[in-house]
Amino acid sequence: MTAPTRGASPLGALSDGKSEILANVSHEVLTPLNAVLGMAGLLLETSLTAEQKSYVETIRDSGEALLSLLKRVIDFSRLEAGKMVLEENSFGLADLLEDVLGELAPSAMEKGLELAYFAAPSVPAQARCDAGKLRQILISLVGNAIKFTNHGEVLVTVTAQPGQPDWALHFAVRDTGIGIPPDRIAGLFQPFSQVDSSSTRRYEGAGLGLITSRRLAELMGGTTSVESIPGAGSTFRFKVAVKIESVGPVPSLAGKSVMAVAGSGALFEVFSNYLSGWQGSPIVERSIDEAVKKLEITQAQVAIVDTNVPDLTADSLLRLRSSGRSATFPLILVYPPGFQLDSLVPLHSQNNVWFLPKPLQPAALFETLQAALRGEHLNPQETGTAVLDAAMAARLPLDILLAEDHPVNQQVTRLILSKLGYDLHVVGNGRDAVEAVQSRPYDLILMDVQMPEMDGLEASRCIRRLGNRIHQPRISAVTTNFLQSDRDACYAAGMDDFLSKPIRPEDLKAVLERCATALGKHRHPVFDPNVLRVAQKNTGRDSQAWREILALYVNEFRSTLQEIRQAQADGDLVTFRSKSHYLKGSSQIVGAVAVSKLCLDLESATVLQEPALEGKLASLQHELDEAAQTTEALAPAKNAAGQAGGM
Repeated sequence: MTAPTRGASPLGALSDGKSEILANVSHEVLTPLNAVLGMAGLLLETSLTAEQKSYVETIRDSGEALLSLLKRVIDFSRLEAGKMVLEENSFGLADLLEDVLGELAPSAMEKGLELAYFAAPSVPAQARCDAGKLRQILISLVGNAIKFTNHGEVLVTVTAQPGQPDWALHFAVRDTGIGIPPDRIAGLFQPFSQVDSSSTRRYEGAGLGLITSRRLAELMGGTTSVESIPGAGSTFRFKVAVKIESVGPVPSLAGKSVMAVAGSGALFEVFSNYLSGWQGSPIVERSIDEAVKKLEITQAQVAIVDTNVPDLTADSLLRLRSSGRSATFPLILVYPPGFQLDSLVPLHSQNNVWFLPKPLQPAALFETLQAALRGEHLNPQETGTAVLDAAMAARLPLDILLAEDHPVNQQVTRLILSKLGYDLHVVGNGRDAVEAVQSRPYDLILMDVQMPEMDGLEASRCIRRLGNRIHQPRISAVTTNFLQSDRDACYAAGMDDFLSKPIRPEDLKAVLERCATALGKHRHPVFDPNVLRVAQKNTGRDSQAWREILALYVNEFRSTLQEIRQAQADGDLVTFRSKSHYLKGSSQIVGAVAVSKLCLDLESATVLQEPALEGKLASLQHELDEAAQTTEALAPAKNAAGQAGGM
């Protein structure tokens, strides 16, 4: 869709002028918006009262809405100008769908809607296309379905159509919302159009989502359509062309009979389709009472119960178990975030009960079914964890320079990085950045593109021209510009990565990850990240308690390692093995997996002077050093608002 000669005509020149104006305006809007969203995100990481948290969330949500509107206008402008360029990248379809539903789940939950998806067994596990554009279409259509549905459900289904050389993925987004009158459907895919004027007042929106989605689908080799019944709901369909990388094996429940109790039509369909597709024998009912009656005449080996069924109580669950002919009949409870499970299954009766959060993920459902059938409990998967990982700097040690002229953006970026454990050096223009790299070997430069004296593009060219006279850093552009031509200009100037403003912690972390991978600076985490996240959740995100626990462990690690070495020197095998066993136990508690494995080897030692033991003790010392450094990085920043420049 790129038109190389567009600028040669008067209309093309006008379109190019509009794009340039839009780029300048977006920069001026996004610069303060970066500060608003950045500071709101950082504030939400601190201890707040419920009232304060509500105010900050309103600020954040309003900023996100403004950012979303601005991006939709920019995307529509790019499509109108014929400047939208597709990228091709590999993606997992389940990951993409779960990411989309996970992002929109809070909106659905606020309205009490069921939100689910089903991907047919023939759908490829891994494919290639512009995953970002596909995600954008899904966010728009699923977001619209939630917005225009006041009760009921939203279901996303995906099927695949094999082809040569490309396959077609067919998506359907079905809701039970207000529906669309037949005479309004034709105008839906027009710019700034909604169902009617009253929708503009009742349902917020600029009217650009559907037209942008249609044009993106067409750009990706597909089509869009809609079917609707007023008052009953709508189904939006679209297809896109993809290249197949892998189809993946189909899970098998062959020979297994599964009872499923669904509280919505969407989950009834999802349970039926997945269990049948996995070659199981599903018995799907809409209430526990119906399930109990069915189990009186047939048998099942496990039951899945949606906590949204109308007759769900602790007593009804006990009746279901009894009808399963065993007091330990396996139950899997599928629940929405915030649901109080203990009110249904008191802690003393949780034997053979498994829990799955919504939106339902098929891989997690299959894994839990397998575990329930074997009678094995899975490790709990934490959700809703903090975005900012205070141990990241210890895991990915990087020396970072920020080149940014705006003081507020400097502060926001510095605070985000300090929450990740990094110290940051700051300069205010490109010329100072060129000077800075000649006096210090930075690993990464976060380079603002638009700066006084020397902009980021020229600064990057100057740094690359220095060649091997300096340690060549990775350079990531930081810019408000969205066009592919802007990215191309950054890469042509010698930059390695691209970060859009407003800076999101997730995007910044991805840039740091890619930098560390390119430079070979990954360290394996001493503490299992899942354990750290659980500790953060249990003690509060801004609490000192879990940091103190890890600091206590490090001190204990240090003294116990000294005792192990002393026992080796004294030839005391009993003490050597008992102290190794003791350190193994405390290491398991905090998730120090490598330490625990090393201690297991030491605990099994029969000879204290064998050469292999020296290597293991040296590895323990290395793990101790890493643990101490990680714990130090987790301590609150000593000077988060330090001075710019050399710092």
